[in-house]
Amino acid sequence: MQAKKMHQIPTVSQASRLPTMLHARINSSPWGPDFTLARFDKTLNDIGSRQLEVCFETMPLEDDGEHFTREGQRMFNTAFAESLRVATPSRRIVVVADSAIDFHNWSDDGEWTGWASTALQDALSHKGFDAPLVDAICGSGFVARAQFGEHFYARVSRHLRAGYRGPVVFVGGWNDARIGRESDVANAMRRCGGIIERFGTVSSTSSAPRT
Repeated sequence: MQAKKMHQIPTVSQASRLPTMLHARINSSPWGPDFTLARFDKTLNDIGSRQLEVCFETMPLEDDGEHFTREGQRMFNTAFAESLRVATPSRRIVVVADSAIDFHNWSDDGEWTGWASTALQDALSHKGFDAPLVDAICGSGFVARAQFGEHFYARVSRHLRAGYRGPVVFVGGWNDARIGRESDVANAMRRCGGIIERFGTVSSTSSAPRT
């Protein structure tokens, strides 16, 4: 069996160049292609977020045509975890997401089970991430559910102010497209980037090689 290639341990001077903000491509099937979603991706790319190319098209969906089946969720978890493994050497990760993950955290009777978040944590752990955090809320986004304090900035801020230091990856933005406030969404994305840059620098400790 071939030995796994070790990631180089970054120095302190290298740490600031590691990706601290990442996002799953928003302009993806089944929600895209769409001009608004493409502009969301461009805004995130312009502020330095690393875009993850996850092939959503191959993942089976529920009858609503918008959410994964449980098998689709497992396929997403595997592909998403692998894309993160390639994108960042960090051993720590926070995933801030919408119903792309939270949909299957709930039973058909409306009881929270946490199945999808736990399954994604397991997939990330299998790829070498230590105690990955998954923060998923249905209907949320960069501005969506801001009235309830559940938008992405509020949740990222809580993690960072609680002491988390490392990359943050967003899975969402589709709910924001329905709101129709593109300039507000773009500003919210920039605010997320700003607070992540301020608090979330990847240190040499959090970027030790995964084995």
